[in-house]
Amino acid sequence: MPRKPSPKVRTLIRQTQKMLPMRPMRAPATVRWSAAGLLADWLHTRQSPKTADLYRQDMGCLAEFLEATPEQAAHALLQGRAAAEQILEHWGMWMRDTKHHAPYSRARRVWAMQSFVKHASKREVITYTVAVKVPKLITKRDTSGPDHRKLDLMLMDLACGDDRRSIRDAALIGLMYVCGLRRGEVLTMRLRDCDTERQRLMIVQKGRLSLVPPRDQQGRLINPGAQEPEREALEGVPRSVWRLLKRWLAEVHKQRPDIRRDAPLWWGLVGTDARLHTRLGPGGLQKMLKARLKGAKLRPCTTHGMRHSAITKALDVSGGDLRLVQAYARHADLRQLHRYDDGRRELFAKGAKLVASGLE
Repeated sequence: MPRKPSPKVRTLIRQTQKMLPMRPMRAPATVRWSAAGLLADWLHTRQSPKTADLYRQDMGCLAEFLEATPEQAAHALLQGRAAAEQILEHWGMWMRDTKHHAPYSRARRVWAMQSFVKHASKREVITYTVAVKVPKLITKRDTSGPDHRKLDLMLMDLACGDDRRSIRDAALIGLMYVCGLRRGEVLTMRLRDCDTERQRLMIVQKGRLSLVPPRDQQGRLINPGAQEPEREALEGVPRSVWRLLKRWLAEVHKQRPDIRRDAPLWWGLVGTDARLHTRLGPGGLQKMLKARLKGAKLRPCTTHGMRHSAITKALDVSGGDLRLVQAYARHADLRQLHRYDDGRRELFAKGAKLVASGLE
């Protein structure tokens, strides 16, 4: 039910009606949603296309359990809170006993259906939400990454190299490690995003990476009508990183003098002369990083492990200053940063010493 206006607002309405000519009031038209339309609207309002695809698969899994179509499965969740919760509870047991899905997969799919019910309540189709108990998840994540002391030595060795591969790898690893960038934020950078005169970097924010339009090797949009998402400026990048980036930009312009500013910043290198071949992709980045870590006798990690090392080092050096490191890591939720803080191995020893200080 819509909330009644306050007495102050009602007084203002009466005063306004005296000043305006009287007109007959019409009741607003009620929007009638079908289950299919509500399902399409729910998927369309998801921020990431990948999330929409996963939610579409989750609704298909529920439809398989109910032996119905996805539209009928969506309609079944709109028949009341008790009915919806009972369906989701039995669905979770079916995924566990019949499909043998992992606990995280079952929990994520139940959360997706709860999101659909919440969306229906937001559209005023129903007046309830559901809360179903999901499997307890015990996450085991190594948030420390490779040893940052050895990473510093590896990066300094790369910076001393004169060949084109060393110049590219030093600039790429240095940018990822020092600035704590994500893989997508690095690979979507263009030449124009690296402004050496103003010393300013432009990156695509995490939630908009899927909106970056594809371009050809010359930097031209494949779909001329596509629009670039808004980019975030990184101010205060250290001079050591700018020196590495300038060396790489000089090599790019040396080999391709007529390259466009919208061309990719990072390229795959082929041949003995390490010529620029094509845009560097996630597979090429992971392969390069794996080879460099193996050469430096560091344990292998994913490209996101470099970000783990950077954030852990920032926490170590700053003495656990969460506010400072949150701004550096660009985490919207402080709870995410606490995972990295738990990755510091000496926290238990420090706490034990504080407790034992009164016993000595």
